[in-house]
Amino acid sequence: MVVRMKKFFFIFLMVIILTGCQEKKNDEKKETNDNIPVESTKIGEYDLVINLFYWSQCSHCHEEMEWLKQIDNKYSNLTVNYYEVTEYTELDKKVREYFDIEKESVPLTIIGNDYYLGYSSASNAKFMTSIEKYVAFNSCDIVEKIKNDDDVSLCYDMNYNG
Repeated sequence: MVVRMKKFFFIFLMVIILTGCQEKKNDEKKETNDNIPVESTKIGEYDLVINLFYWSQCSHCHEEMEWLKQIDNKYSNLTVNYYEVTEYTELDKKVREYFDIEKESVPLTIIGNDYYLGYSSASNAKFMTSIEKYVAFNSCDIVEKIKNDDDVSLCYDMNYNG
C-alpha cells in the first residue's frame, strides 16, 4: 500500500511539473542581452541571492538558467542558487506555501520578496527591476530562512542586518 502511494505521488508530481512548465509565446523575439548592463561588475550597494526552482527536463527552465548564469557572472554581488524540484521537493513545497503559490509550475524564481512563475525573454526586464530594487538595501534570502526554519518576518525589514 505504501509503495503504491509513493508511486502515485511520484507520478502525480511529474504530471504536475510536466504540465506546469510554462509555454513561451512563438511571437517573442530571441533573447538579447540588452537587459544586462555591460560596464559594471557590481550592481547596487548590497549583495543579493536569487533562487531558482527548476525541473531538469524543462526547456524554459534551462533558458532562464543560461540568462541567470550570465547575470551571476556579470555582477560580483549576486549569487544564484539552483534547486531541482525533484531533489528539493520539501523545500519547494514550503516556499510555495510561504508565497501562497497554488500552481506547481516551473521555473519558479525568487528575488528578494518577489517571485515569478514561468520564463520567457520578456521576464529578464522584470527580473532586472527586482534585482535593482533589492540590491538597494540589505535584503535577506527568504529561501535560506525557510530552509533553516528561521523567522522570515525579518525579511520584510528594509534595514535587515543578517
